[in-house]
Amino acid sequence: YSLPRTRDRIAHVFSYPAQQILLPLLLISLGIGIWNWTPWLPIAALAGIGFQYVNEYCIHRFLYHMRPPEAANGLFLWLYKSHFGHHDFPNNPNLWGGNSLWFAPTFALISFFLTWGGLALLGTPSAWLYALVSVFVGSVGLYLFYEWSHVTAHAQGEKNALEKYITREHAKHHFNDFSTNFHVSAGGIVVDHMARTAHTPKRETRVSNIRTMGMAPDDERLIAAREAFAETYNITATDRDRARL
Repeated sequence: YSLPRTRDRIAHVFSYPAQQILLPLLLISLGIGIWNWTPWLPIAALAGIGFQYVNEYCIHRFLYHMRPPEAANGLFLWLYKSHFGHHDFPNNPNLWGGNSLWFAPTFALISFFLTWGGLALLGTPSAWLYALVSVFVGSVGLYLFYEWSHVTAHAQGEKNALEKYITREHAKHHFNDFSTNFHVSAGGIVVDHMARTAHTPKRETRVSNIRTMGMAPDDERLIAAREAFAETYNITATDRDRARL
């Protein structure tokens, strides 16, 4: 799927409803932070960025790559819609993410209230302000960068040095070993190294059934999921037949 220039990839990211909600919240929060400036606010934003790097890793590794259920039940279909299908058809832009309107905004709101409550319990003055900047500037800012990074990694087109690096690192996860490189955002490799899941030369061998994350390509659960989402995500009959091989 071709998105020739950086601005095309940015436009694609903000075609998703969730990102259209989060961007204004980031800009409003940034404005509030500037208006109520203190020297501690950049530290709050950096803390939010650090949290989001870990969050990005944990959701990808432990939720999206969880052991698949034994039957093609609701949980398996949710997993397929959320991530398994993206590995199955990595070039299908309808499966690149951003399809859920509620997941990221709800997670951000919960994080804000938890951070606010935690800082308030510690007696932090203006706890709401630090929570606002940490979550809606730091964490949400990195999340939007992650979404752009993911689109960039999969889209075809001209890429600068940073975009080529992101593409190269994420390709290792998809096409060499799906148990490595759970980060997507540039800089997230630090978390992968800390968790000992960074892709290394020793892991250059392409693992079997890479696109189905170890499942047999003709597994009945996968066949059922492909059929269930064929119309929604434009998975053609030809694509479904090829995926079974």
